[in-house]
Amino acid sequence: MKARMMKVISATENSFRSIRGAEVTADLFDAVQVKVYGAFTPLNSVAQVVITGPTQATITCFDPQVAPDVRDAIRDMEGLNFNPLIEDGVVIVPIPRVSSERRQAIVKQLGKTAENTRQRIRGIRRGAQDVVKMGKNGKLGAGISKDDAFRIGKEIDAVTESCIKKLDEVVEKKQESVMSV
Repeated sequence: MKARMMKVISATENSFRSIRGAEVTADLFDAVQVKVYGAFTPLNSVAQVVITGPTQATITCFDPQVAPDVRDAIRDMEGLNFNPLIEDGVVIVPIPRVSSERRQAIVKQLGKTAENTRQRIRGIRRGAQDVVKMGKNGKLGAGISKDDAFRIGKEIDAVTESCIKKLDEVVEKKQESVMSV
């Protein structure tokens, strides 16, 4: 149960990597899929992303002929409004600074994502509690005693609380990162 909860938290944390705060990182481009050679391919398979300054990224394509495809994929990134240009087979991406209003909207969205993740964790908890209840009622074989069911229920609640606390720490860290200038 704890492993499933941690997997949900890890997936949420990984989804936060592509969310941009005040500081630009190469992780921003991890989710980009480029249509090259007739198939969609991850950007890191066809190019290397280097953050050259606080407002610029340089994407060096392994095959300079795919630079227009990379440029189009970057331009089509949802919600970021990038306008990349090509110079000598290298895609240069000017990255505008994020406004205060936009950062606040991102923080609000992070809160919504965190709440959805909490609901998923509670769903896992509910499933585990249901198994304990079935065991207590004798539906899983010999059954378990009421004392054991109570103890296991307390353990499930403790694990759930620790996982939610871990999630809150991850979300708070990302929110601070987004709001820092």
